Amino acid sequence: MELLQLKYFSAAAAQEHITKAAEQLHIAQPALTQSIRRLEEELGVKLFNRSGRNIVLNETGKLFLKRIAPVLAELDRIPEEIREAEGIFRRTIHMNVVAASALITKIIIQYKALHPQVEFQLMHSEKEDNYDIGITTLPHGSKLVGKDTTTISEEIMLAVPADSKYARAGSVELKEVANEDFISLAGSLPLREICDAFCISVGFVPHIAFESDSPEAVRDLIGASLGIA
Repeated sequence: MELLQLKYFSAAAAQEHITKAAEQLHIAQPALTQSIRRLEEELGVKLFNRSGRNIVLNETGKLFLKRIAPVLAELDRIPEEIREAEGIFRRTIHMNVVAASALITKIIIQYKALHPQVEFQLMHSEKEDNYDIGITTLPHGSKLVGKDTTTISEEIMLAVPADSKYARAGSVELKEVANEDFISLAGSLPLREICDAFCISVGFVPHIAFESDSPEAVRDLIGASLGIA
């Protein structure tokens, strides 16, 4: 017996009509008739009482259907169970990275080497709220609503041109640079808000002379003595 024979038999039993069953199965009616005849020959019994193209299960056919119905139902469930299992072992993690993107990329590469079945989808949007993991910057001591974990803590330093008077000073108080032009790293709103908050806390709002989404461009502008950051 073949699985296809059992499925054809089950469809014919449900329709009680060869032509209708063939249409349901999307096969030719003679192919269905031949499949059922081969099944009966293999079993050595008749499964249907026939009247033209109308067929009705006899007692033997009813018993056979009763025995194979749970098997077919179980087989039909296998693809769904396999897909569910695949979802468990193969998963896509959606990450919204609005800070420390270079650091996170290195971590993802290392993680992917250990867990090749896990996929990542990265986004960079302060407005996006549909993700599994979010990487952002917060002032020291701040907390997000919900569950958050501090992954790294860093000091925020003042970057100045090499020929600046501040470069020769042992230390600089933030209020001393209130009248300087600032160069801001665009695309990192959380960091910008933290830096602005530091400046406001000592009595001034920084004047942004240049803004760039490239750390290299910000570095070059500072090196050209066009501002501080």
